Amino acid sequence: MIFAPGEQVRIMLPVIIISMVVIIFLLLAAAYVLWKITGVIICAIILILPGLLAISGYFPAIRWLPYRYNIGGAGEVGSPAGISCLVIAGIITGWAVFILIQKAFRAGERFRTVFDIFLILTAAVNGIFWVHDKEISSIQPAHQETSMNINSSSAYLLKQVEYYDEQCRNGVVKNVLSCQWASDIQGKLNDYTYQLPSVFMQFTPDTVVGLYKTYNMSDSQAEKIREELNEYNLRMCPEKQLGQGVTQLAPPSMLCQETPIQYCDAIIENKYSHTARGEVAVASECVFSSMLRNKKILNKEMSELSESSRSSNFRWLWFILFSVFLGGKVATLMYKMRESSTVKI
Repeated sequence: MIFAPGEQVRIMLPVIIISMVVIIFLLLAAAYVLWKITGVIICAIILILPGLLAISGYFPAIRWLPYRYNIGGAGEVGSPAGISCLVIAGIITGWAVFILIQKAFRAGERFRTVFDIFLILTAAVNGIFWVHDKEISSIQPAHQETSMNINSSSAYLLKQVEYYDEQCRNGVVKNVLSCQWASDIQGKLNDYTYQLPSVFMQFTPDTVVGLYKTYNMSDSQAEKIREELNEYNLRMCPEKQLGQGVTQLAPPSMLCQETPIQYCDAIIENKYSHTARGEVAVASECVFSSMLRNKKILNKEMSELSESSRSSNFRWLWFILFSVFLGGKVATLMYKMRESSTVKI
């Protein structure tokens, strides 16, 4: 099924037409209340003018629909021109309705005072929206940084695994199980390097052992691989115990390197924790633990962003409602001016 924006807009066309007809009648009635027949004529001319300009080709070309569409997701807010039309419609509707209310119920100064107080209180709601937007604006770069750390840490580990696989093929390393793992895991690590956050969240295991697994590997095999890699790290990058709890770490080299902190900020299972404090040849323990930690952080950030994305699609309804109140404020001022001008001295 092909998504056609024009077809979706056509579904709403009857609602739009009926709404515009109602608004036009409200405007004409409000204009009559303020300025009688003269007001109706002026209002009718103003309403007809955009149509005449469009027919003559002088009305500017405006993009009413958004560039992007989100099918089945939180959606897009829309184009500025489109929301501007709704705000203008809200202002003129509020203006007309409040003119008619003041006329029908003979609302006086007390009504206008209560309405002003209510309008002032709505400013607090706008302030809440502003604070919420500031909070979300700080979450977005953090979400991007977390996702980038996951991708780059996988790329970092992939290079180490590729070198380990090369040593296996050259006969330097003879660990059969971990050598086979080094060959099989490269595709998985390559996927993690380029995966989108949503895909990573959906298909990534939730345990360190699960990250080690390839194909139909058992838990015991994964644990054996962890032991072999730990022995390899200790053999290639040995630590010296100097006594009294003092440990001399292996000197840095092309093979033994200290893992960058953004790739090694967690040891979830508290196994092989020495990989987090010194130079190692294969930092799988540290990287996998950090990836799981970042997965939890990413899940929280994505939930907050998703909630904000959905709320933003309802927030514009508040701004349209607020535009109705603004139109009402203009109406109360104009009606007060009309009453003042008709007072006989």
